[in-house]
Amino acid sequence: METTSDVRCGADVAMATVRIIQKDVENWRAKGIAFEHVGFSISLETLRKKSFRNRLIDVTKAVQPQRMSFLLQLGEAENFAGIDDDLIPEMRYLRSEGVRIALNNFGSGYASLTALLTLSPQVLKIDSLFIDRMISDWGTRSILDEIVAIAARMDIAVIAKGLESDRQIHDLLKSGCRLGQGPLFGGPMTASLLLHTLGPKHSIPSLVGPGAPTIVPEESDAQRSARGHEVG
Repeated sequence: METTSDVRCGADVAMATVRIIQKDVENWRAKGIAFEHVGFSISLETLRKKSFRNRLIDVTKAVQPQRMSFLLQLGEAENFAGIDDDLIPEMRYLRSEGVRIALNNFGSGYASLTALLTLSPQVLKIDSLFIDRMISDWGTRSILDEIVAIAARMDIAVIAKGLESDRQIHDLLKSGCRLGQGPLFGGPMTASLLLHTLGPKHSIPSLVGPGAPTIVPEESDAQRSARGHEVG
């Protein structure tokens, strides 16, 4: 989900988004569907708002007994080179309170190695342009291999965006990337449709650690649709 970068109302919109997510997750869990995390995109301007950070921590603590966490996705059009020094410890504090941080569209724009070193994220989401070009361009494939290798050494989960073919999955598995999202797994859907698609007693594993989801070309169409929401 996207939230506005307008400094006047971005934090309010982001918090409203968090509350909607919390309500939906509680509804899904009541019906037997367990989520480990739900991700949504915010801007650095929103994250700078102390009121938003405090409210996010409060909501995170409220859902922790349900073994669920929020994944904040940063990166689109952000200038991480100019990040406030005061914000870095605040982001570390968010992590200590159970909030996860992801760099979105890694490899494009400002979401670069600088952001990787500055923000110490738990998740990297590889820009779909890399995925589109990796089959035909050896240079792109080599860069992708190195990104995955660096992330592995730093204990960071890597998610490939924009997957459309089994060939892409095959090449990503060879590179060591085992998480993905995109049209191959399913498209955007409403909360009610997601509930119907996953069905009762469906548990969605965590991004990181033992039991993390794997992209495999042998999955059926129904499995792909469900698994696409594990990492979306």
